[in-house]
Amino acid sequence: MGFECFTINEAAFGPEGGAAGTTTLRNPCYLLAKLKWPDAPDDTRFLPLIQAGDGQPNGLFFHYRRYRLSEDAPMSILVYPAIEPARRPRSFRLVATLASALGSVGDPFVETRAERLWANVLRPILEGVHAGWPNRVPIELVDVGAGSGALMAALSRELVAWSQAAGLAPHLRIWLVDLAPPAAVSVFRTPPLGRLVESLASVTRDYRTWLASPRPLPVASGPRVALASKIFDVSSRFSIDRFRTDVLSSVVANPGALEDEGYMPERCLARGGEGPDALQMSSSRVLVPEGHVFPLASLSRYFQSLRLLSQSDADADAEEDSLWLLVRSLDPESLVTADGPA
Repeated sequence: MGFECFTINEAAFGPEGGAAGTTTLRNPCYLLAKLKWPDAPDDTRFLPLIQAGDGQPNGLFFHYRRYRLSEDAPMSILVYPAIEPARRPRSFRLVATLASALGSVGDPFVETRAERLWANVLRPILEGVHAGWPNRVPIELVDVGAGSGALMAALSRELVAWSQAAGLAPHLRIWLVDLAPPAAVSVFRTPPLGRLVESLASVTRDYRTWLASPRPLPVASGPRVALASKIFDVSSRFSIDRFRTDVLSSVVANPGALEDEGYMPERCLARGGEGPDALQMSSSRVLVPEGHVFPLASLSRYFQSLRLLSQSDADADAEEDSLWLLVRSLDPESLVTADGPA
């Protein structure tokens, strides 16, 4: 199950590894997506769960980032943090170290994420309350789980461009909350942000402890918006669950494709089979009552095997017309601060 998967390690983690990776050219499970879509960009969501290390439960790792070895390299490295919650903070630091060694500048989707957050969240909030503002209004932004700080910097640039177009000159007051100090603080001091950032504070604490403190922030002096989606995302829970095929039949191109297991690799890729087009692979999320899944029906037996390997008491018997898929869901514990529910 761990063919072409490897651990990313340091001495503190022991033999199971702190993070893990695989390649896009040789991993047999990942290559099913490339057989179906040879020109599709490499994406960790085509293989959202891998096993590396010694085969114990803490040897499971979830999808996170893709890194190219060079601009024209045909191979990407897919990198995965540990599923075990207690190991994730150090796991993400290991991933960041690897990214730096590979010459990555950080999250490749920062600008896209910032544009979406601005258009769908922050701009509607500010437009709803900005009537009657003075020309130089203080706007406060709090990033809980700030990471490098790059996302908040990109979001701040969107805010500044909108403000200037509206004839406003906002005073930005920014708090970056994370266990590790942000790496991109200097970007807040360069144009166009430099002259508009009135204050910038880095809070190097666990957000649960910080929120439980008597006064985590001063009294607001203007609109205050907190961004916390990233910290909840990396705090997700993961499980491998069984689904009836009719749950997913409405989200595949051909609903009949999930009948009679014609989507399984050993059938559609066999001599005389329907070929790669019959594979059911997808990087689109599907909401289910338990959370969300990727409808990777052709990896059903792969997930079933991972469940058996990682859980000694696992019941992985497959019922007729059922699939095994990875489920990602919100961890309710992420909403609990040191002194109780947030």
